[in-house]
Amino acid sequence: MALERIMLANRGSTVLETQVHVVQAMIIMCRDGSVAGCRYQRLLRKARAENFGNLANLKFIYHSGEDKVGRPVVVIVGQRLNSDILNFDQPNNPIILEKLRNGMITENQIPPGSDDVQALLYTIQLLDPLVYRDYVVVYFHTQCGGQQGQPTLTYLREAYNLLDYKYKKNLKAFYIVHPTFWSRVLTWWFTTFTAATVKNKIQSLGGVEYLYFSISPSQLEVPSFILEHDIKVGLSLLMMETNHLH
Repeated sequence: MALERIMLANRGSTVLETQVHVVQAMIIMCRDGSVAGCRYQRLLRKARAENFGNLANLKFIYHSGEDKVGRPVVVIVGQRLNSDILNFDQPNNPIILEKLRNGMITENQIPPGSDDVQALLYTIQLLDPLVYRDYVVVYFHTQCGGQQGQPTLTYLREAYNLLDYKYKKNLKAFYIVHPTFWSRVLTWWFTTFTAATVKNKIQSLGGVEYLYFSISPSQLEVPSFILEHDIKVGLSLLMMETNHLH
């Protein structure tokens, strides 16, 4: 089945090009016959060998304690994805991920300057020790505004398809805090057409305080600007209610 997918992916290519891609797939095929599983292991080895100091300093993704049933909590801060270091606006990056997925290039042939591809490798380095068991994700969409500087649907699809099956299987909840209209549309589209298995695991929350039903405050590292946002929103609502009473 894996080789059939390679053949379908290369419709329109020359016979020689198709043969090359099939040979590449056979070379990296694991003992269990899973091209995807072996491809992920190769990406994992590369990720473990890299130094991601600049990306780590951004803290756009990090491990933050455990929830109330002992599952690791992974935090993603959407505002920090909009960075010159990541540069998700490069149009060629989803193409690079697609070539990786189809076996057209190897992990050692990733072009220099593919910063958001490096972000995926860093994510793999960080999460692989956690996702072998049940885990949850908290995504803060606070003050993200529009889609500019954020990962595109194409990038998310290709990145998702490169991740090992355990990422999808062991994800038990994906909390989206401070969603916007655009983020709701993107989430619906992505979970409908790409990641249907995680659709029922998505929960949209209006504020940080709702997370505390599942995660103790001591186990959740929340950036200060997000807490300040909730305080300002709370004060605004309080003032509106006070004015209404008068």
